[in-house]
Amino acid sequence: VLCMTAGGFQKAKDPYQAYITNKGSYGREEKLLRLTPPIEAALVRYVRTERAKLDPKGHKRLSQLDNTDPIFLTQRRTSYNRDAFYHHWRRLFAARPPQKDGEVELPSLEYTPHDMRHLRVTVWLANIRKVENTQEAEMLRRCVQRRMAWRSPLTIHCYDHSFTEREEEEAFAHFQQKTE
Repeated sequence: VLCMTAGGFQKAKDPYQAYITNKGSYGREEKLLRLTPPIEAALVRYVRTERAKLDPKGHKRLSQLDNTDPIFLTQRRTSYNRDAFYHHWRRLFAARPPQKDGEVELPSLEYTPHDMRHLRVTVWLANIRKVENTQEAEMLRRCVQRRMAWRSPLTIHCYDHSFTEREEEEAFAHFQQKTE
């Protein structure tokens, strides 16, 4: 369960970063989340408007919140947890209009948040693959590792689907031919 508190922002000491809890962190805020300027702006807007309406004390600024105050609140004024997230996630998918390819209705696909994270990384890595400068490509791959807050640089291999198996085999055949 991911959780973001005011303390996680204060601990990061950077408006574009926050420490969050995640699976396996035993409630400790130890995973660093990096925010883009548009995401940070949307978060500030949320805290000043929607969250302020739900906050029991009406706080409108992160600096007014206690370290343990959750950033995201439900309509019941409780911390937005995994169950609340999945409730809204399922409703979002149920409300989608049927997807069609011409006259044929396509089967419904459901994604988990992790699927979306996996897809984002895969797209990044596919685009990094197109970068011709190998030093720049390696730098970008290190940035992906930091953005995803992976401790091990090997984790990227679980997400890297930028090559098809056939492309890998062809590249290896070419490599093998050159070395022999």
